[in-house]
Formats: sequence, C-alpha cells, structure tokens
Amino acid sequence: MISTALHALAASPLVYRYLFDGALPDKEYITHLVAQSLANAGETGLGMWFLENVSTRYAGCVELRPYPSPISANLFCCNNLDYVLAVFGHE
Repeated sequence: MISTALHALAASPLVYRYLFDGALPDKEYITHLVAQSLANAGETGLGMWFLENVSTRYAGCVELRPYPSPISANLFCCNNLDYVLAVFGHE
C-alpha cells in the first residue's frame, strides 16, 4: 500500500522530472525505496514519513536518507502537487 501511494506521488511528470531524472519510476523501484527506508530506519534512526490531512490521505512524502558524512542526511521530498497548489496557491 505504501509503495502504491509513493508510486502515485512519483507519477506526476513534474515530480519524476526532477526526482527520477525525467523517467517515471516503475513500481518495483519504488518498492525497493520503501524497503531501503525501512532498513535505514532500523540502522540509523532515519526514515520516511507520509504527509496527510482529512481531505488527502497521501499529500506527500518526506524521507531522511543516510549520507556518507556521519553527521549529515539527504532530504527526499515528494509531494502531491495538486494538493500543494490547492493549499498554497498557484504563485
């Protein structure tokens, strides 16, 4: 279910253009990302969180990923652009 939700967020051309080098990621790749995030959570305490509210179950996803530097982490953020534009406006 979480892999399906993240794949739906990544399916927006404006999202995969920047996060996935312009190519729609397949569901297997997204499943791998979720599995890797779960493994990282157990090893490093970093992890993945889904953003939601009453009207939008999966409004976005934020993840902290391990970075080679021991005191740093990469931030991965994938949002439902329709939801963001509705909440924050078009400008």
